[in-house]
Amino acid sequence: MQFSILKNRAISRQILEPAKMYTAEDVALAIQHSVAGVLISNHGGRRLDGVPTTLNALRECAPVAKAKIKIAVDGGIRCRTNTFKAIALSADFGFSGRIPS
Repeated sequence: MQFSILKNRAISRQILEPAKMYTAEDVALAIQHSVAGVLISNHGGRRLDGVPTTLNALRECAPVAKAKIKIAVDGGIRCRTNTFKAIALSADFGFSGRIPS
């Protein structure tokens, strides 16, 4: 988690969301610092062996964030069924699509 964003939260009254995160510990820390929402992402981890998928990260983080902060999902949404899975796992909204090549 980018702690500089949390430090800036004390200075600014704007709604800030920390950078991408995928662990329950990061979400708990964001809640502790009164962050309005979090962006669950695996940082493009589909290319790495040891990083969980975005939906698996959401499955871990959602119980911690439950009804305390908003949850956005970044990545892992390629079709409508992935959107329904993210909503079923408690995501409030998400980002989908691909950059045209």
